[in-house]
Amino acid sequence: MNIITKPKTKVDTQILEQIITQENVERQVIVKCFLENGSMEQMIRIWQSTFLVPKERGTKSKLLNADNITFFPFWTFIKPNQKYNFTLIFEGLPRDCTVFDLIEEIPQSGGFSITGINRNQTDVYHVQI
Repeated sequence: MNIITKPKTKVDTQILEQIITQENVERQVIVKCFLENGSMEQMIRIWQSTFLVPKERGTKSKLLNADNITFFPFWTFIKPNQKYNFTLIFEGLPRDCTVFDLIEEIPQSGGFSITGINRNQTDVYHVQI
């Protein structure tokens, strides 16, 4: 009588961490931001220290890339009365996250935060700045 046993597999912790990181990157979150400028020229920029923060426990999702906005220390100029949009791309949120905040953590005044964003199935969001 042949007994079949499954081999035990041991995964190196470093490789496991890489797999988890890759999984989070593949589950990217897209935040499309809209700004309606007033009657004066305005300057905006995004800091690398911008995160998605789950309301429940969990780790922050890091900003991976941005489109149509400059990163600190450079500025993007917005003309008076211009409607302007830019896109932020973040690491994936924890699977059990249902509500999160968009927080720009900067060492000066002027950082933005948008709280209480309800998670959806597409992980694409539209926010007014």
